[in-house]
Amino acid sequence: MAIDFIRVIFAFVIIFLSYLASYVATFLLDKIGHLVSKTKTHLDDEVIKALKIPVRIFFILGGTFWAIYYLNKDLKFGAISVIEVYILIGILFIAYTLRRILQAILIWYGKSIAPKTQSKIDDHLFPFVRKMTTIFIYLIAFIIILDRLGIEIGPLLAGLGVAGLAVALALQDTLSNFFSGVHILADKPVKPGDYIRIDGAQNLEGFVKEIGWRSIRIETTSGDTIILPNSKIAQSTVVNFSFKQ
Repeated sequence: MAIDFIRVIFAFVIIFLSYLASYVATFLLDKIGHLVSKTKTHLDDEVIKALKIPVRIFFILGGTFWAIYYLNKDLKFGAISVIEVYILIGILFIAYTLRRILQAILIWYGKSIAPKTQSKIDDHLFPFVRKMTTIFIYLIAFIIILDRLGIEIGPLLAGLGVAGLAVALALQDTLSNFFSGVHILADKPVKPGDYIRIDGAQNLEGFVKEIGWRSIRIETTSGDTIILPNSKIAQSTVVNFSFKQ
């Protein structure tokens, strides 16, 4: 019993040291962050900031695992060994860390690069790309975890393909407006401030006030604001009177 008590004490010491190491590591990161803050680019600042939480988690998880493993090497959670549980948690941790790094890079791009470009495409795509990178990273991690658990991912991927097709059909109009908005921003047939006429049943005329990822806002000469889907602009004949100037 005395030996077991000593092992428990030693396990708590391991956990305590892991917490201490996590604080030391974040302290060193703060020092590094102070040094890199003097560089011309802010990318390294964003990456250092993004790594602080993952570094602390890394030491705490590592210490907790070794403490548990030291107490009972044969411990299982159901049919899964403690080592396998740690590997699965490690996969999620890697996905979490990678997601934070990519988000930091995207935030840096949105603050430092996108405002300097003439195109507005990156401004509109930026939120979409941030969400999609998060979904993609965790989806890959989820598939890897299922594979390690011995679950057949082939039928799951086939099911996801069918589900993806159903979602794509349900969002057909939304996606059409989104890509039409990207096309308008890239090709620039119209831009905010232009006076345009959209030929059709209404022969709508007015000033372009805003081009969003889903719709375009036009202010008529009477002061009314008309909101049209981007796909409507892409499919219509548009006369841009501002091109004459």
